[in-house]
Amino acid sequence: MEEFTVSRNQLSGGVPFSLAKLKKLRVLDLSQNYLDGYVPLSVGNLSPLLKLDLSHNRFSGKIPESLVSLQSLEFLDLSFNSFGNYGVPLFLGEMPRLKEVYLSGNLVGGHIPEIWEKLGGISGIGFSDMGLVGNIPASMGVHLRNLCYLGLDNNKLEGTVPEELGFLKCGYEINLENNNLSGKIPVTFTSKVAEKLKLKGNSGLCVDGGDFSGFGKFEGSLGKLKLCNKSDISSPVLLQEGSLDSSSSSQTQVSSRMILGFGFLFFFILLI
Repeated sequence: MEEFTVSRNQLSGGVPFSLAKLKKLRVLDLSQNYLDGYVPLSVGNLSPLLKLDLSHNRFSGKIPESLVSLQSLEFLDLSFNSFGNYGVPLFLGEMPRLKEVYLSGNLVGGHIPEIWEKLGGISGIGFSDMGLVGNIPASMGVHLRNLCYLGLDNNKLEGTVPEELGFLKCGYEINLENNNLSGKIPVTFTSKVAEKLKLKGNSGLCVDGGDFSGFGKFEGSLGKLKLCNKSDISSPVLLQEGSLDSSSSSQTQVSSRMILGFGFLFFFILLI
């Protein structure tokens, strides 16, 4: 047997350990039932598995680290269960064939880890309503260039929106609604990306006056936009061509005036 799909069958109880005997299984879909208890460690023995969908059940405890053995896995959906406060599983970073991973609706808590370097093939990430805190890692925009869907809404994320997310090739939906994000919306979010960007419920976000006209037409999805204050915008000192020369010239003039001043003072002392 290569596929075992029993979704929406009102099944209850635990997952039978006998499932681990289906060594040729490529698709395991137990979604939308009333299954509970721990996910058996033996699921990690189903090495040919391409799709694992346990979403919309009542599983609890810790997401088993044995799943890292599923090195052929492309689709992982554990969303809307009752997995405990153990954080986003770090072993996901060791599953390079993953294309979609959904953990939404599990209050696992913690920060979004830096695990994205080997996951460049991922197209969908659902991390909504997970009790996540801290910043959104810029590395997600750097390494996940094929990402089309990113759901980080309804968490407790803070800090700025990484400008690297604006360089995503696909990005048909980037949902960051209902967090504690603040600062300036990056100019890297072109109109193509901004159309699919959802930022409502982040009262600390703002847009620079020069960019307001570009973002204004997307206010429905971005939320009620406000103009940034000076304190919201970092103001780096830009060295432009010629600025260094003018600075050197000013310093030279100041030095010359100081030398002349000391000369007159010395001459005055001699006269006394």
